[in-house]
Amino acid sequence: MLDLADIQPVCLTVARSGRILSVSRGVSDYTGAPVEMLVRKNIHRLFPILEGLSSNDWHRITDGEPISVQKVWIKDKFGRYAGFDLHVGPILNRNSKTETFFVFAAPQDRDTNTHRTLLQNAYQDPLTGLYNRRFFELTANDFVATCTLDQDTFGLLLIDVDNFKTINDQFGHTVGDQALCQIAQAVTDAVPLGETIARFGGDEFIVLLHDAKSVEDLEATVNEIRREVARPLVIGQNTIQLEVSIGSSLYPFHGQSLDRLIERADESMFEAKRQTKSGSVGSAPSFSTARKSEEWVHLFLDSLQNGQMQPHMQPIVDLRTGAWIGAEVLSRWTKPDGGIATPHDFISLAESNNVTPHLDTFIFATTCKSLAAHAADFPPNFEMSVNVSAQSLREPGFVETLQNALRENDIAPRKICVELTESDALSEHGLGRTNLKKLNEIGLKIALDDFGTGYSSLSLLQDLPISRIKIDKSFLTDICTSGRKQGIVESVLMLCRSLPAESVAEGIETREQSNLLTGMGSTYGQGFHFGRPAPLPLFLSDMALQA
Repeated sequence: MLDLADIQPVCLTVARSGRILSVSRGVSDYTGAPVEMLVRKNIHRLFPILEGLSSNDWHRITDGEPISVQKVWIKDKFGRYAGFDLHVGPILNRNSKTETFFVFAAPQDRDTNTHRTLLQNAYQDPLTGLYNRRFFELTANDFVATCTLDQDTFGLLLIDVDNFKTINDQFGHTVGDQALCQIAQAVTDAVPLGETIARFGGDEFIVLLHDAKSVEDLEATVNEIRREVARPLVIGQNTIQLEVSIGSSLYPFHGQSLDRLIERADESMFEAKRQTKSGSVGSAPSFSTARKSEEWVHLFLDSLQNGQMQPHMQPIVDLRTGAWIGAEVLSRWTKPDGGIATPHDFISLAESNNVTPHLDTFIFATTCKSLAAHAADFPPNFEMSVNVSAQSLREPGFVETLQNALRENDIAPRKICVELTESDALSEHGLGRTNLKKLNEIGLKIALDDFGTGYSSLSLLQDLPISRIKIDKSFLTDICTSGRKQGIVESVLMLCRSLPAESVAEGIETREQSNLLTGMGSTYGQGFHFGRPAPLPLFLSDMALQA
């Protein structure tokens, strides 16, 4: 650990605008940034937490009065905070006017661990160790003001991890958190030393590039970030390959306020994501690269015939009794090299090539055959949930195809629930909505998946024959400590009881979450806490152990 007693004095001279004019070697020793990189930066980047230094204090300094501030906390090159006494005073020019200031920071003899912890909680992201959104916005707004006075430029990068939901779905949130930490480190390694990096929320990061002067400068850093993030992440037994979508903006050309610059960067990032749609997990094949559309369609349709596409089952559990009352059927594509792809890896290509109806009918028919072949292994009222896309609902003859599968395998319609995502339901009109009602009329249950992530959920409940609502897993993250999320989930459960409709809480990973949701009145639960998606033989074996 860096010993404060061994560092050189921390001294700076600063212009009225806040721009650093010169620094002592001690500043470089403590922060880890080269002297030449610190010069011309804004002082608030070094001293972001100036307790007690109000605008009135700055007026006093400007008027020629030196001041001292105790218990200023400064972040060292290891990411830790230490206490300093800060002394700020004017440097008068020959006209006795204050145009520059001196700043001297003296290490405190004693540190206050509790106070340091409070500061870190206020300005540091607890997971990645980066700055948090609050700190970034405070610092960036100050820098906007400085650049406005100096007529200078700077850049902003907004980074979003492509298909990060796949990590949480396939490996769980613990692995997802570790992946975020490694991505944060990759971004830090790629960005020039001294720039401001923050976790902006979820799987988004934001970077303030103080010295960016052109779009070319932004692109150079973007390419470095892509290269660093593209390195495989090894977490336990998992090897994860990710990519990022990055948007950028340049002050003042793309906006003259922080809000507008972030908005512009977000628009740019969305366009990048729309164009690339990249990212793969584990050894799953990356279908968004090399293959022509016709070749991919041929491979996809072959997988439905040669056994490469297989249904995996994840249990749905009665939260009150713990009994397995059903399962969601999830498709897995196993390639000859052993790689396993989830729908997150291939569904976009399937939709763009209009082959999702083939997948949906294949999974539905396979589910019916499984129920028939293993009727003795399933409880009498056991129910399979099968996902259906909007594209399939618009397909002429789709309802009849499902009816034939039920009839051929002698499966009662009540044993199957059709799941439709909220976004797909929102897009359905005409034939799609008519077919959805037909499915309900023949006895199939209709579930609304990912509830709460769309924009018109209540209108869907009014217009469509929904008998089950699946609460999106995003509302369960941190639900045990978030009163806001508990309130949202309680509202959804109250809505379910009023309709009435069954409720399924998705993404339950811990006993604490399960107990909380049981107490809140959720009917059913689903998630890694109860079981991961598994092939039918393994699923049946696990279910027998639960009986």
